Amino acid sequence: MAPIRLLSERVINQIAAGEVIERPASVVKELVENSLDAGAESVTVEVDRGGTRLIRVSDNGAGMSRDSALLCFERHATSKIVTEHDLFSVSSLGFRGEALAAIAAVARVEIETAEHDAPIGTRVALSAGAVDAVEDSARPPGTTIAVRHLFFNVPVRRGFLRSVESETRAVMDVVFRIAIARPAVQFRLVVEGREVWNMPPVGDMKGRLHQLIGAQRTDELIPVRALAPGVAVEGFVGVQAAARYSRRQQVVAINGRPADAPIIRAALVELLQGGGGGRAEAYLSLRIDPSAVDVNVHPAKREVRFREPGRIRAALAAAIKDAAVRAGTLAQEYPVSTDGMTLQRSPQPRSAEFLSLVAEESVAWEHLARSEAPTAGSTRDTPPRGIPLIQIARTFVVARVGDTLTVFDQHACHERIMYEETLKRLAGTRGMAQQLLFPITVDLTPQELSLAQEYEEELRLVGFEIRQFGRATVIVEAVPADFQGEVNEELVRQVLAGIGEEKGAMGGRHHRVASSIACHASVRAGDALRDEQMRDLIDRLLATEAPHTCPHGRPTFIQITAQELERRFQRV
Repeated sequence: MAPIRLLSERVINQIAAGEVIERPASVVKELVENSLDAGAESVTVEVDRGGTRLIRVSDNGAGMSRDSALLCFERHATSKIVTEHDLFSVSSLGFRGEALAAIAAVARVEIETAEHDAPIGTRVALSAGAVDAVEDSARPPGTTIAVRHLFFNVPVRRGFLRSVESETRAVMDVVFRIAIARPAVQFRLVVEGREVWNMPPVGDMKGRLHQLIGAQRTDELIPVRALAPGVAVEGFVGVQAAARYSRRQQVVAINGRPADAPIIRAALVELLQGGGGGRAEAYLSLRIDPSAVDVNVHPAKREVRFREPGRIRAALAAAIKDAAVRAGTLAQEYPVSTDGMTLQRSPQPRSAEFLSLVAEESVAWEHLARSEAPTAGSTRDTPPRGIPLIQIARTFVVARVGDTLTVFDQHACHERIMYEETLKRLAGTRGMAQQLLFPITVDLTPQELSLAQEYEEELRLVGFEIRQFGRATVIVEAVPADFQGEVNEELVRQVLAGIGEEKGAMGGRHHRVASSIACHASVRAGDALRDEQMRDLIDRLLATEAPHTCPHGRPTFIQITAQELERRFQRV
């Protein structure tokens, strides 16, 4: 075993950078939070090359003295706490005392700052954590920090960054979330020299949403508000028709700070059932006693923990239930429990055994989609030969296979089919397109427009014909021929949101596109299917390479054996 030794200060700082600074967006988050904690009423963010070449954050906050400007780049230096008692009641946007030191350790940094009553400001330049220059600076009160060539001395870290477009969208997402949490602050975002957002201060969250997603989309959302002991919840959610399909459109601000928490994630998954599960659109602001929330449980301050999570969940439940009732979309009583949810995944079916049972049960199954034409004396009302199928709740297709009851999820089945067919198109065979009689004009957010531009070729291959019309507007003239349901503006946005989901990144570009197309082109729960449609669906599913699951990992079918039925009826 090698001897134990103390690490050098340089290595310590680079380790801290790895914990706090994952990507350029992490730098933007830390710098903007510092600006807000300094009392800034206006914040400007500028980025080039996704933030790898340049990140510049300027504010009109309190500014710093020369001593503070030098000290702020030391580890464990912060103005946000003084004593150990402050650790348990943090009213700022969080602290660690490591962010600026970590950023400076892996970049070339320049800070210019001036206090409001100071005759002259200060400029400090650093490279890889070492101070290169300290000098006077004539500038207005406030602070500007420029971060250049991020990870220039840690090339391995640069290799893990994604495309310029993806990193730019991550920066947009940070500004988007913070701007929603702080509507009273002016925010500007400039990308590659072009102004993307210029949001003057507004009086409430609704005004800020008007600036970010447009008045029409904001007005489709349902306002929510609830008061509970020690907790206030207000904001907007999308229920059913107004629901979105990306976690990027779920912003929860806790005491003016965007954050995540397991209890909130679980609550949204359970409570927003009518709007597509936990992926529905939600913009919420929670006010809670600072002593009841730990904002520093995560190294990058993304996640928080509550002293009384049950109270938080109850307040969310009351707010969302009230919104659903007022919107007329409440289909069932929402449970309000304080316990964590237990999710049970159905066992994956055994494909070989299942297919052999199918073959034994009926030779007609192999080509059920191609039922023979009616013969003399028959009628078209006569059910096709083969295994009887029934649809339950317009969601599940049920068949008897041997001594096993097999239940198919119609949406998951069609998703698997569409996913594999879309991957084939992306491999080089362009998909059939259906020309729209009336082309759709879609006003996109900057994030959505960036996705449409980055994935233009992939979208063309699967059957989309999209052209830009104006600064943030596109015209959709054709969509994939096998799209199900109504083709409208919202569907286009949902496809783009699905492509932009971070969790799809592991499978690469084609996986992300195919997963999103499959999700939104498929039949849905609630769609009535005719007998031949059910048979066609199952026939095509069994012809896929991986019939067990949908692209998101959910089972496409489950099996209930005779032994399970005997157990449920207490026969054994």
